[in-house]
Amino acid sequence: MKSVLLLLIVSTLFITNLFSQIKKGTWMTGGVVGFSKSKGTTDYNYPGTGVGNTIDKYWNVNLNGGYFLRDNLLIGLSPGYSNNSHHFSGQGTSLSYNLNSIQQDNYQISPFIRKYKQLFNSKTYIFVQASAKLFYRKSSYDFMTSSNGSTTYDDQSYTTSYGEGISFSPGINYFITDKIALEATFAGLSISSYKENYSRQYMNQSNSNSSNYTTRHLDYQFNLNIMNINLGVQIFLRKKQEAPKIEGM
Repeated sequence: MKSVLLLLIVSTLFITNLFSQIKKGTWMTGGVVGFSKSKGTTDYNYPGTGVGNTIDKYWNVNLNGGYFLRDNLLIGLSPGYSNNSHHFSGQGTSLSYNLNSIQQDNYQISPFIRKYKQLFNSKTYIFVQASAKLFYRKSSYDFMTSSNGSTTYDDQSYTTSYGEGISFSPGINYFITDKIALEATFAGLSISSYKENYSRQYMNQSNSNSSNYTTRHLDYQFNLNIMNINLGVQIFLRKKQEAPKIEGM
């Protein structure tokens, strides 16, 4: 982690000095909350499943706080949580009922550094953020079919993952007051390494089996798609200006 944090500091210090400043000593706090839900129909093309109804849900919360060590240079910390769920149910072509359920929980904590620049003396600031992250992920999968009230096939799997990564992403702040800013951030570049523990248990009418294994992954992602965006609100608590000294006082 020391080497990662050193990389973050060096990368942000190479960004050019800026002509307009968010002053040293300013505190920033805020976060992002998101939720989405969709319904549809899906054909899993699996023997006996047929077409069924699906419900997908996603929500996330990411908080952050930071302190300006220098003008326009922020260092901070961001904890986050997100949840994904997928549910499928329907009347099968050769089975009376089938169910597919996927659940995933994601936890992470991320130290970060930002460098800001004001655009044309306006209320708008752009920034580049470099982040390190530690994360833990837990997911479960359950596919079950039944006929005449009894289970004919049940496939369950569980996965836990933990690892670390770094990311570089651009963003923009628009100040609606001198203390409150609307924020948009984009995905950018991310690199992560994580270990995954997998456990599976499945059975049908004639037998049951299980399997367990551990794998190591290294992921690279680069995405500047304008549709892949997070929106949030940030509060800037600026340092009070010292009162001028009066001669003779």
